[in-house]
Amino acid sequence: MNKTIDINAVKQFLNVAKREIANGNYVLRKRKDIDIGTSVVDYREALLDLSITPKGVRQKLLELEAEECFDISMDHDKSRDFNSEMYEFITYVNGIKTYIKMTMNEETIICLSFHRSRY
Repeated sequence: MNKTIDINAVKQFLNVAKREIANGNYVLRKRKDIDIGTSVVDYREALLDLSITPKGVRQKLLELEAEECFDISMDHDKSRDFNSEMYEFITYVNGIKTYIKMTMNEETIICLSFHRSRY
């Protein structure tokens, strides 16, 4: 986690992402294989673990700060949008260290992960 991050790139991403999220143009990926350290859960259980609702997820995404980003990597999943950047954040939700990963494609903002951090 000592990687140098282009903070301006993160700020640009968050400007676009927050505008789209505020307009309701985002999806929370419904994963079934989230490792939260003590067990593997699905996305609903991961949200329950954080005591947050989907509406709360939206609000937290709108509150993210560029300084909370710890990595930018490339998304190689062709079903989303091959070679788009993925932004990874560590923040706190209800006092719990939380991992959030987002990307975007031509159509929407995609929240790939929102769960207790293992970092």
